[in-house]
Amino acid sequence: MNWFAIATVGRKERLAEARLVSVGFETLLPLEEVGRSIKPLFPGYLFSYADPIKLQQQLSYWKSLRVNTGIHKMVIAGKMDPVLIDSYEILELRGFLHPLTNIYEGDPVNTTKAGKLTDNPFKKGDIAHYRMGSATDLPLKVEEVRGTNLVDVITTFLSRSCSIKDVEVEELMSETEYLKMRGGY
Repeated sequence: MNWFAIATVGRKERLAEARLVSVGFETLLPLEEVGRSIKPLFPGYLFSYADPIKLQQQLSYWKSLRVNTGIHKMVIAGKMDPVLIDSYEILELRGFLHPLTNIYEGDPVNTTKAGKLTDNPFKKGDIAHYRMGSATDLPLKVEEVRGTNLVDVITTFLSRSCSIKDVEVEELMSETEYLKMRGGY
């Protein structure tokens, strides 16, 4: 079983999600608050965890019936190869979402501890990585340094930039530390 991206009919992400859930597929539809409304974080897409053969058969069946499901197609590469999404990417994405509502919340890191550094080891433009967790391989670009123990970073996930504010530098490692840890330096 793998995660896949599902392209939806315009503005029918919730209908598509409901249809997939109704026949037993696990789904993830990340949302964000925009003003007073809640909209998909990735308009036109949602994610499903399923057996690719079963998912493709179900999508073909719905298309043949022309039922209004909100589903356009499974995102594929080449002629018929579904694009697989690594589970760690979905886990990382879920770290940015409220666990009950799937609404984007931003920084998943606890930023309440007091820092113990006298000088901030990062400067604007540096590349950093989280020290622990599923996001270790995700590069973070330092956008702003906030005093001795906090930075604002930006990262790109599934072709979307996400800003993360007030990350404690103790939670991060430099690009050099990351490469040493991975054995590539």
